[in-house]
Amino acid sequence: MAISVHIVSDRRDLTEFIRLAADVYRDDPHWIAPLEREVRRTLDPARNPYYRSATLRLFLARRDGRPAARIAITVSQAHADRWGERVAFFGFFEASDPEAAAAVFAEAESYCAAEGVTAIEGPFNPCHYSELGMLDDTFDRPPSFFQTYNPSWYNAQLAALGYGMESRKYTARNDDCAGSIRARYGELADRRQLGEYTIRNFDMKRRVRDLEFMREIFNDSFSENWHFLPSTKEEFAFGASMIAYVTDPELILLLEYRGMPVGVTMFVYDINPLLRPMRGKLRLLQLLGFQRRKRGIRNLILYAGGIKKEFRGSRGYALMLNAALRLASRFDTLECTWVSADNDQARASADKLGLTEDRHYTIYRKQVKP
Repeated sequence: MAISVHIVSDRRDLTEFIRLAADVYRDDPHWIAPLEREVRRTLDPARNPYYRSATLRLFLARRDGRPAARIAITVSQAHADRWGERVAFFGFFEASDPEAAAAVFAEAESYCAAEGVTAIEGPFNPCHYSELGMLDDTFDRPPSFFQTYNPSWYNAQLAALGYGMESRKYTARNDDCAGSIRARYGELADRRQLGEYTIRNFDMKRRVRDLEFMREIFNDSFSENWHFLPSTKEEFAFGASMIAYVTDPELILLLEYRGMPVGVTMFVYDINPLLRPMRGKLRLLQLLGFQRRKRGIRNLILYAGGIKKEFRGSRGYALMLNAALRLASRFDTLECTWVSADNDQARASADKLGLTEDRHYTIYRKQVKP
C-alpha cells in the first residue's frame, strides 16, 4: 500500500488534516475531540497573530488516498532572534501506524533542512504557550482541559526516528482539595488587603484593560522561562477569545500594589467532560447550556500564575496564596498545567496547594542535517 505525503494547500486538505484525529482515536474511550472550529482558527495564519512572525506548513500523509498521518511544522523568527537558533516546532502530530508516522516525519524533516533549520522540537500545538508535550504515562484515563493525549506507541516511534528528550514536564493534582487545604491551613480568612497590597477579581466590564494587565504580568514573570517569548497584545487577545467559556471572573485573581496589578492567578474549569459529547462540534443548543453546566464542574485547573519579579517574596505573594487557597477549597479536585522539574518557585507554589506530580510529558528534539 503506497504512502504519499504533501503539504496541505486547500480547505479540503485542511478538513482531512483536522478530522484524521477522530479516525486515529475512534476506538479509544479516553480521547476527547477538540472543537474543530478552534483548531481551524489556530491553524489559520490569516487569523492567528502568532504567524505574523512565524511560518506554518501542514503535512498530510495518505495511504492509497486515505489520510494516515499528519504533522504541523512552525518556524518562528521571533524564537530565532530571541534564542539564537533556527528551530522548527512540530505539533498536531497524529498517525494511524508507525509506517505512516515515519513517512510524514521524513517529509517534514526534508522541508526543515531546505529551510535552514538546525533542529526540530515538539510537540507544541502550535507554540510554547499552547498545549505541549507527548504524554508518556497514565494512558488509562481521559485528559483534563489543556492537557495533551496520545497513544503510548508515539513515544517509541519518535525514539525510533532519532528524537531524544529535550525537556520533561509534569502536571500535578490534588484529589481532596477542600479536605487537604482545611487540614493544612485551618479556616482561611477572607483577606482582600494586606498593607499596600489588595486582591480583586477580573472585571469583565473592563475585559480589554484587565487582559492587558495579565499580559504584562505574565511577560515579566515568565521572561526567564525555557523557550519563553513575550506575547503581543494581539496574540494574548487571540488566546483569550474563549475565556468566557472556560472560566469566570471570580476564578481570576489580580494582585495589586498601590492600585497597580503586579500578580495574577488564573483558574479555569475542567470543561473536558462537557466537550466529550460534542465530538468536536459546538452546536447552538449545546452552547446555550454550556455556561450553566460549567458552573457545576467540580474539577478546577490552575491554568497560570505569575507575579512580577520585583514583587516575588513580598507580602503580596502571601495575600495571593491565601486567596488562591480559599478559592481552590470550594472544589473537589485541583490540577495545574505544566511544571518543569527545575522551576523551584512553581514547585513550591504547587506544594502549598497540595498538588503532587501526576502526568508526565516529554518534549523531543532532533538535529537536522542541511
